[in-house]
Amino acid sequence: MGTSLGKCVRIAAGLFVTAAAMADVIYDNGGPDATTYGTESELDGLVPDYMAFDNFTLEEGSNVVTDLHWWGNHYLYYAPSITDNFIIYIFEDNEGVPDFSSGPLHTIDGSATTPREDTGLDANGNTDSPVFAYDLVFDPITLDANTTYWLSITNDFYWYWQGSTTPGTSYSIVGPDFPNDLEEWSDELETENYNLAFNLTGSVVPEPSTVVLLGAGVAMLFARQRMRRS
Repeated sequence: MGTSLGKCVRIAAGLFVTAAAMADVIYDNGGPDATTYGTESELDGLVPDYMAFDNFTLEEGSNVVTDLHWWGNHYLYYAPSITDNFIIYIFEDNEGVPDFSSGPLHTIDGSATTPREDTGLDANGNTDSPVFAYDLVFDPITLDANTTYWLSITNDFYWYWQGSTTPGTSYSIVGPDFPNDLEEWSDELETENYNLAFNLTGSVVPEPSTVVLLGAGVAMLFARQRMRRS
């Protein structure tokens, strides 16, 4: 195989690998609004515990989740000294609300969350409550496409999940010893008048038309190479 032809093959292989799985934002619920403190979402803090929930739906070909990105703030002056202890939950849907009956579908250890990054925003204009950005990479999770799921992000001791710039609604719930007794408290779900700030990143499988175009391009490379050699 000639040098030029070999180069074409390597380029083609690289194009197909890129097309097979491209990392991208597969769900965007908006960034931090910072006009409110957001919704309390804490475990192992002062009793009672709090959890917040927002829903998401993934499209076909973009339903493998590998990363989570979100925003939140700690209560007033506690922020600088607190050690984050995140746990992330994904619940199935039950007629428009999180399905607590069988517990979380996925529980994700948040200990690998990157150190919080100050966004320069202040929750509700309070300089003692800066808004932080968080990122977490985890083992790929495959979810059903075109299906509603509910995300919950918890932390320790007076942590607020920031409201989103994207309009919408979410839920919160208050009670002791979450998440073990969520079903007992399901009737206590409260509606928040804003979405919660997060987005999901994952593998994106290209449309068949994209693969066809790539294949046509590779065929042209081979044809041109043959013409030059003849």
